[in-house]
Amino acid sequence: MQKHCWGYNRLQGSEDYASTQELISMLVQTVSCNGNFLLNVGPNHDGRIMPLFEERLLEMGSWLNINGEAIYGSKPWKHQQDPMASNVWYMTSNDGSKLYGIVLESVNGVLTLGAFKGTSGPHLIKMLGYGDLVHYNVQPDGSVQVDLPFTNSKWAVTLIFSI
Repeated sequence: MQKHCWGYNRLQGSEDYASTQELISMLVQTVSCNGNFLLNVGPNHDGRIMPLFEERLLEMGSWLNINGEAIYGSKPWKHQQDPMASNVWYMTSNDGSKLYGIVLESVNGVLTLGAFKGTSGPHLIKMLGYGDLVHYNVQPDGSVQVDLPFTNSKWAVTLIFSI
């Protein structure tokens, strides 16, 4: 979890550790590009982990409870990063039945996606942890404008596209 160290260093301050948002971003980008994510949690001299590490692990676990479907058992899609929205990373379920788009930064209102250009666009869009369908419009240029609903997510949200 340290930005510049692979073991416990008692001299490091909180700014030397990746935030939960940074860790989730690294995880999503790694999975989207078919990589393996190694998270090092260096214990101190008597084998305990710092409370900050515990906090980050619990927060990542909380995020994965809602969004883990897009991480576990997924594989890269033809686009890893959206060409118009650089904060959106894609992966697909192993059986290809679901396409996931993880939005790493909060977006207020409309999100414009370019990954569907040259296709008929998605048939419907859902958001993990959100009960209703998400409203969207396919634009004449093939881009898709998604009306993101308000969420309480502090980190990233996952869209599921039926294509």
